[in-house]
Amino acid sequence: MAGRTGGGVGHAGHGLSGAARERSGGDIDRWFLFKGWLNPLTLHANLGSMVPVDAASYPFLWLASGAGVLWAAWRTRRVSPLPLVLLGFAAFALGFQFLGYPAWLTRLTLWNVVTVYRLDLALGVAQLVLLGWLMAQPRAATGLASLRVLALAMALLTAAYALWANGRMPLDVADGLPAGFVLLSALTAAAAAYLLVLQRWRVFLVLYLGWMLAAVLPFHPWGRRHARSRWTARWPRPASPKPSPTVPAAAAWRWWASATGP
Repeated sequence: MAGRTGGGVGHAGHGLSGAARERSGGDIDRWFLFKGWLNPLTLHANLGSMVPVDAASYPFLWLASGAGVLWAAWRTRRVSPLPLVLLGFAAFALGFQFLGYPAWLTRLTLWNVVTVYRLDLALGVAQLVLLGWLMAQPRAATGLASLRVLALAMALLTAAYALWANGRMPLDVADGLPAGFVLLSALTAAAAAYLLVLQRWRVFLVLYLGWMLAAVLPFHPWGRRHARSRWTARWPRPASPKPSPTVPAAAAWRWWASATGP
């Protein structure tokens, strides 16, 4: 799949144009922000050219998170520095991934050594901290009608991007994904965005964390041990043959014969 190399590939290839060689980044898959929502399936199956280790990502909600920060700033008439820093980092990182920056800028800021494809780790941490900040804000007591309109708009935009991203997948990956599961993932992301903006945190956490747990719980040692016990109960291993005591003696004799010569 495209976009699996580091951030400096934009100026490394001989077949690229001069303008392309002067930029770094910009080579991420266009469906990158939807990839984490597919993890309950993609982490446990080989889908064409994508293996589970390449499918791992984070269920991002940057549109809804940004809308939540804007709503909090408008309601309190105050701009907090923490969400601004987090959103600024996310905007810069996503711009590096999807658009790319001039090579001189990435060399100056050391972003030329950043792996484009593994920025999801830093973006996931930033998303987690931002969600924590949003949950710490007091719930809105006025303007609920406008907040519902904003939440619905973010849900529709999230679903639209998910369906758009589905059309940007490699064909061999898209063919291996059931259409119903893709639709369910898009609806789950849209519902999470709606609940986030509306500050329905209990329902949001049940949905959001439940979706992530569905993807990762099979990797827990208890889950793996349970799966292994069921596997071995159905297909028991054959008994290992006992080692022959004559094998070491034969090996020693061959070594002695080769050392002493004929």
